[in-house]
Amino acid sequence: MSFRSPFPRVLTAGLVFSKVLWFEYSVMARNYGISVLILFLIAEAYPKRRDSGLVVGALLFLLANTNVIGTLMAGAFLLFWFVDLLEETGVRWTRKLGNFAVNASITAAGIAVCALTILPTYNDAAAQDWSKVSPVLSLLNAVLNPGSTSLLALVGRNLNLPGLLISPVLFLVTVGLMPRRAAFISALFGLIVSALFFSLAADGGERHAGVWFFFCITLYWIAWGDIAKALSTNSRRQAVKISTAIGLSGLVVLVSVQDIKGLITVGRFFADKDMVTSRSYDLGRLIASRSDLANATIIAAPDYLVEALLYYIPNRTYLLRNHRFGNLVKFSRAGQLNTSLADILDESRVIKNATGAPVIILLEHRLDEIVPNKSYPEGYNWTFKASDEEIQDFRNNTKLLTRFARAQTDESYDVYLLD
Repeated sequence: MSFRSPFPRVLTAGLVFSKVLWFEYSVMARNYGISVLILFLIAEAYPKRRDSGLVVGALLFLLANTNVIGTLMAGAFLLFWFVDLLEETGVRWTRKLGNFAVNASITAAGIAVCALTILPTYNDAAAQDWSKVSPVLSLLNAVLNPGSTSLLALVGRNLNLPGLLISPVLFLVTVGLMPRRAAFISALFGLIVSALFFSLAADGGERHAGVWFFFCITLYWIAWGDIAKALSTNSRRQAVKISTAIGLSGLVVLVSVQDIKGLITVGRFFADKDMVTSRSYDLGRLIASRSDLANATIIAAPDYLVEALLYYIPNRTYLLRNHRFGNLVKFSRAGQLNTSLADILDESRVIKNATGAPVIILLEHRLDEIVPNKSYPEGYNWTFKASDEEIQDFRNNTKLLTRFARAQTDESYDVYLLD
């Protein structure tokens, strides 16, 4: 992007050092970062390949299979492509429209593959619980106030800013694309469908909202020549010129906030050399240093603490709430939703008897900080609790190997070995 985009260097630098691109999509290395890479490739390919070939359709096929938000943006880009052609040729069949139809079919196939992959979803606990909200009110709120959904994360949920303050900024980002009406329509459509998804289907975070943001950046990339022309002093369309300038102010605000968040996030690591995002690597080093733990089975509370361990150690992991070996956690409304310290100890004994190997227990909750019999929420719909007797019994039957310092996420824990 730094070398190929048409943006001014200041804006390019601002995008590079935005929190989602600088940290979430690079350090965290999630599939959402792949979405942005494909979006940038689409931005580069579209002006050259719009009217012939299958490159853009193939890229949209891939985009649709990065994540659900990417799937929505693939559909939104098809809308841009279609309206862009109609703006140029009018409502009539042309060779360009025929090429679009072929690429749209490829994209539709990608969306179908995505649907077959993720449906029916097993992470139903992450979906909206309709027993507590009104679908109609949620729909209206998402359309009129998208800043109240997960898109708020682009600015920061911890700031406790009202969605009504953020929504105008999000709408302004789309208004900046007015010189290319197809891009404006597509960006606005993408904003609404993203808000609807977050509100009606599943909540998300900054890395999810960032896909829509960089979808808009992709449209800005493609439409930058039209935007620059509209802003020129010789522009006769003053209404478009003014709306574009106002819209760009929203983009500047959003990029600036993202830069501040990026600096704060990265600055924390420089300020505290011992601060990490996860303790999985540290646990891997600990186990690798102990030959007696080479074949140990690892169990954790909550279960999702074991998911990243396979990248560091070959040890088997056990999922307590699903009562099976594995490392892929399913957030379901079924299964064992409530667990206790006694459950963890009992299950660990069963595993040790069955395997004959040592059992390592990871506890996110520190025993000396647990309030007896208090129910602690975990994940989407799990709870954990421990009584005084359970805490004492656990201490009598385990040995504390180490207590890792806190991490920036919840991936830190005390490490115990079952006697």
